[in-house]
Amino acid sequence: MIRATPFICLVTTPLALLASDLEFPDSSGKIVDKTPEYVIRLVETPSSNLKTAEAVFIVKGAPQTCLKVVSDFGHYPQFMPNIVASELVEKKDSCVTFSFGFRVALWTIRYTNLFRQRVFDDSSELDWSYVNGDLKETRGSWKIRRCPGKPGYSVVRYKAFINTGMFVPRWVSDLLTAKSIPNMIKAIAERVQTEEAG
Repeated sequence: MIRATPFICLVTTPLALLASDLEFPDSSGKIVDKTPEYVIRLVETPSSNLKTAEAVFIVKGAPQTCLKVVSDFGHYPQFMPNIVASELVEKKDSCVTFSFGFRVALWTIRYTNLFRQRVFDDSSELDWSYVNGDLKETRGSWKIRRCPGKPGYSVVRYKAFINTGMFVPRWVSDLLTAKSIPNMIKAIAERVQTEEAG
């Protein structure tokens, strides 16, 4: 697939050694995109007719650097696709609240999320919940850990549920979830390499 081309330099381990890292913990949902570097699926969301998007991917970079990049909300407009604005609303303990502007076609969707971060010995987690804005609801998480047997690489698991509500077209919701994930993965991988080189 054409989308796989930018990632070839990021993963140099034979696919067989990484296959177990690019798996989901269960067989639910439908795989909608798969390359040697990432797998994306859509799964049923309880009490909703919308799907939750999930992705697992490999990044060349330490878990600490990956966490730094995905939690660098103030700089999202510089590297995250379609994010055109971000503003700190509040920071308290391990929680931070940010407002974003997401540009798609003729719309700029504005929303505010609350993020919680947890760091463990061998992994880290960052999850978010919706505060307010143009969406009806959004929630999700990042889970990052060292890639076993491959020093200097990380396994990242991403999950996002986005309900745009009745005032934003359904295709915008689709774009915000699964369809934009490959570009997001590429942006994160490039940013992690820049951070580690810097």
